[in-house]
Amino acid sequence: MTTRCAWPEGDPLQPGFRFCGEPVTQQECPYCAAHAAKAYRGHAVRPVLRKSALRPGRAARRPLREGLSR
Repeated sequence: MTTRCAWPEGDPLQPGFRFCGEPVTQQECPYCAAHAAKAYRGHAVRPVLRKSALRPGRAARRPLREGLSR
């Protein structure tokens, strides 16, 4: 396990690409405290919209509830 943060910074195809390099705070985590907070935050719960609601020119409809179909 590494002792330096492995968070990539910049475009890997461009000069100047590097990894953060700050010390890691926990041995089982490859990131420093700041980047670990970004990498391991919880997922936001969002409603699932049907594709037709996203097409231009169509009015957005309410998402379907689980178990229902039209």
